[in-house]
Amino acid sequence: MKASVVLLSLMMIPFSHAATLKGDNGVEILAIDGKEVESGFFASKGPELSEGDHQVVVRYSNNFKKGETVESKPHLFNIDIKGDTEVSIRNFHNQHQAEKEIKQGVTWIVTNNEQTLEIAGSDTLSGKGYLPYSDIEKLITDYNQEHGISLNSVATVPVTTTSVMTAGSNLTTSNVSQAKTEQLIQIYNSATKEERKAFRIWLLEQDMK
Repeated sequence: MKASVVLLSLMMIPFSHAATLKGDNGVEILAIDGKEVESGFFASKGPELSEGDHQVVVRYSNNFKKGETVESKPHLFNIDIKGDTEVSIRNFHNQHQAEKEIKQGVTWIVTNNEQTLEIAGSDTLSGKGYLPYSDIEKLITDYNQEHGISLNSVATVPVTTTSVMTAGSNLTTSNVSQAKTEQLIQIYNSATKEERKAFRIWLLEQDMK
């Protein structure tokens, strides 16, 4: 994987041992360390992971007014997580600008507690068929094998399962399910009035499918 990294700024921020990773401005976080990131209401805060080097797969997708959805291929690169981290892209005023950027090569903007980086020239994942990216984990595995990349043990821990993924715990199907339920209740109770309303609407839409 060839990518150029340009250091834009550096700030002194207190050290943190855990962090969240999220996308902004049309950027989706598809996978971290070879594992697909679950999407949905409770995943809006982004996955929680350890600080350090992580392999991520991201994609830009945006639906412009009076136009079609502009979507890039999944891009893969490594970033050094230092506290809460965000991957974004520069603002596009119209569909033409977005399509031009994707054609020329997307520049990703990575911001964390210590610095802001621009990542250009990152590799893309290419799938086949009607749904070429339906099995993103297989595409990542194939890419890593082709390039001789060996990922260390996955350090990512979904926010919704943090409380049950403790080291040395004796987990069973029943207590994992109960712990997840309690976690969801806690998240709901800690949500704002607007967030609860948005979740209830989302839940009704799922039941109607």
